[in-house]
Amino acid sequence: MVVTESYKDILNLFVNSFSKYGMKRSMAEILATLFLEPEPLCMEGLAKRTNYSISMISNTIKAIERFGILEQKRIPGDKKTYYLMEKNLFKFIQTFMKFKLNNEIMPVNKELPNLITNYQQETKTLSKKNKEEAKKRVSQLNKTLCFYNNLERFMKLMTQAKEEDLKKILDMHEKMIKW
Repeated sequence: MVVTESYKDILNLFVNSFSKYGMKRSMAEILATLFLEPEPLCMEGLAKRTNYSISMISNTIKAIERFGILEQKRIPGDKKTYYLMEKNLFKFIQTFMKFKLNNEIMPVNKELPNLITNYQQETKTLSKKNKEEAKKRVSQLNKTLCFYNNLERFMKLMTQAKEEDLKKILDMHEKMIKW
C-alpha cells in the first residue's frame, strides 16, 4: 500500500478522533487503520502498517473485540485470522453505545436506587446538621439517577433506531427549533 502524506493526515484525523474517547494512541491507530482499510487485515498486516509489534496488535485486538465492532474473517487456504471493522459509522456508534449502555448505564440504574435507599436508612440516626447534608446528597443522587434514566432511554432509542429514523428525528428537531 502506498502511503501518501494526505493519507497520513486522514489516518491521523481518525486517530485523534478515536483518542478522544479515552483510548490509548496505539488502540486508536489500530482502529483507524482497520476503519480506513477496505479489505480485512491480519495481525502481521496491521503490524506492518502501524509499526507495532504482533503482541501489541494481539492485545489491542482482544480489547477492541469487547466492543463488538470487529469481524473475524478466514481466507480459504490461509491459517491467519483477518479482521474487518464496521465501516458504517452509524452502526459503529450504535455498537459502541450498546456496550456503554449494557456495561455502564444500566448497571447504575439497577443498583443506584437501592444504594440511595440504604444510604437514607443509615443517615436516620445522624445529627440534625449531618442529616441536612445527607438530604442534599440524596437530592443530588436522585437528580443523577433521573439523568441516568433519561440517558438509558435515549441510548436505547439510538441503539434501536435505523439511520433513516435518525434523519427523521433530526428533521423534526430542526422544525421544532424554528417553530
